[in-house]
Amino acid sequence: PTPTNTEQQQPKQAIAMGGSKSKAKNELTAHDRAMLDLQNQRDQLKQYRDKLETVMTKEMEMARELVAAGKKKQALLCLKKKRFQETSLERAEGMLFNIEELINSVEFAQMQKETFDRLKEGRDALQEIQSEMDLNEIDQIMADTKEAMAYQDQISERLGTQLTEVDEEAIAAELAELMASDLEAISAPTDALPEKTPEPAATNVVAAAVASSSSSASSSSNGRVAVAAE
Repeated sequence: PTPTNTEQQQPKQAIAMGGSKSKAKNELTAHDRAMLDLQNQRDQLKQYRDKLETVMTKEMEMARELVAAGKKKQALLCLKKKRFQETSLERAEGMLFNIEELINSVEFAQMQKETFDRLKEGRDALQEIQSEMDLNEIDQIMADTKEAMAYQDQISERLGTQLTEVDEEAIAAELAELMASDLEAISAPTDALPEKTPEPAATNVVAAAVASSSSSASSSSNGRVAVAAE
């Protein structure tokens, strides 16, 4: 099917709109042009300064060569040229200083403006948020909250979830009893004397037998001693 005139015009309009947007982005403002001109002038002055320094160096070398060759008049002319270049260099340095100082001032002013714009945006955002909060409504909300909390306390008291004075006294007495029993447990001796266990009967019999054998051995040794003495 053949496209209608409207369909043919739509892509052209889109291209035109896209082109105008890109053109707006690439378009320089008066401030941008001024900064660009200052930067170009600064670069030109730096090039001019470098050129003067090169010419001065050459004039000085030529004057030395002429003095060595005995040509004083030509050497004097070279020194005069060098002096003229020095004067021009001083003027170029002064203009360069003014340009750089102006560029720094413009950049600082631009930073101040951007800071002011951000502060303004922040102020507008804060005012917009504050406009959504009414002081009277805030007071009403706080009063309603306080009333609701008081009502909840009444409900808790009716349901018996809160302790009475009698309960508080009973808890204090119970705590005092626990503390007293704890002190008694700490002060009471913990080590008891060991009890004597009765010896078994077999042990007593063995002990008697040992004692009897010891006495008989002692009497026999005494008889032997008596015979030897006789």
